[in-house]
Amino acid sequence: MLREHGVPIAPSGYYAGKARPPSARAIRDRAVLAAIERIFHD
Repeated sequence: MLREHGVPIAPSGYYAGKARPPSARAIRDRAVLAAIERIFHD
């Protein structure tokens, strides 16, 4: 997305981000989304 707007991204930063484990917020967001979907479909 940033590259589409002409923002250079260092390859080392890209691969570091891919190798990093998910953050606590990302994990919590997934759990919340699953709960919302479960409630919506019930």
